[in-house]
Amino acid sequence: MIEVSELRKSYGEKEHLITAVDGLSFRISPGTVFGLIGPNGAGKTTTIRMMTTLGKPSGGTCSIAGENFGGTRDCRTRRKQGTYCTGFFRWYEAQTASCQSAPDRS
Repeated sequence: MIEVSELRKSYGEKEHLITAVDGLSFRISPGTVFGLIGPNGAGKTTTIRMMTTLGKPSGGTCSIAGENFGGTRDCRTRRKQGTYCTGFFRWYEAQTASCQSAPDRS
């Protein structure tokens, strides 16, 4: 289960405060396919970064499998839950294995 409650992220000083994520809440049950969609600048990447502890929220909480990730920088805790690859990660281009047909077992 993934639970996000009142997640917030703001940048800057009080006079020039920019809010990237403002009170986002959702729950994802195990086995559910979930996507964050929205226009550029909507806070999708910021939300994922906070959920994976790569960014510290200004407020709110995020828990994965009952473990609160709000603001922690403990990589060991994050790695127990999984990993995050950005859209700029060039994993496919770095692969050297080739795809071959399975042997015929008839």
